[in-house]
Amino acid sequence: GISTQYRGSANTGGHAQINNAVLLAGNELVQAGYEVVFHDVDMTWHKDIRPWLKVAGHRRDLLGMQAPYWNAKGIINSGFVYVVNTQKSRRFIQSLENLAPLKTTSDQLLWNIAVRHVYFSELSYRILPQALFYKYSGHRMPRPGNEMLLYHAVGNAKREHFEFHDTWYLNQTECPKFYADAPAPPITKTYKK
Repeated sequence: GISTQYRGSANTGGHAQINNAVLLAGNELVQAGYEVVFHDVDMTWHKDIRPWLKVAGHRRDLLGMQAPYWNAKGIINSGFVYVVNTQKSRRFIQSLENLAPLKTTSDQLLWNIAVRHVYFSELSYRILPQALFYKYSGHRMPRPGNEMLLYHAVGNAKREHFEFHDTWYLNQTECPKFYADAPAPPITKTYKK
């Protein structure tokens, strides 16, 4: 089972098993013709990102958060991946499901080894802008700006990460940022730090 008091590594135990189940269910949806968002539970949405993803996913197969690694755990952070339903993405997700028994605890390793494989060299993917899809990975990172659409608290000590960036809403009935009247920023804007 999954313990609510668990304080160990974020990628072992229940987390790894949930990722397997999510991949199986997600593949069924992709094969049935749906576009699918795979994302971890350690995220807060600050706006409805679905319209933004629809536009950004035009002529793409996958959109994913950045994983700033040059080893096998990068370039896609498997904590958030949007799968546009295309023939190539259906073949890719089916292959991931087939390969899932070979992975250990890291689904990110599986996603990135597969996306870089020569068999998927025609797969069109885009890394989502960090300013909009903010992934916290240390106190040295700049705080997210008002344009942030989604916040991902990677690693351990997740509640502390959410609180540090003022994105802890689980003790409220609704997320005040998600339900604000301000629309999501346009996709045509260039976001730079």
